Amino acid sequence: MEKTKRFYTIAQLHEELEGIISKGQVYRMVNRGEIPVRKIGNKLVVPAAWVNDFLNAPAVAMKNDNAS
Repeated sequence: MEKTKRFYTIAQLHEELEGIISKGQVYRMVNRGEIPVRKIGNKLVVPAAWVNDFLNAPAVAMKNDNAS
């Protein structure tokens, strides 16, 4: 029986998002409250449910103000 992941450390989250977002950006998003964290012992962890929702969210169309 495979154990379901419940939390990601910041390092594990960065691995999941490698090539998409830098580790520094992850910390900035945590500090701004954009990524929810819990403190377990001396580690910050991110709920796996949030990571799954983030990775499976539909793409967001960005408005291009410079379009001619």
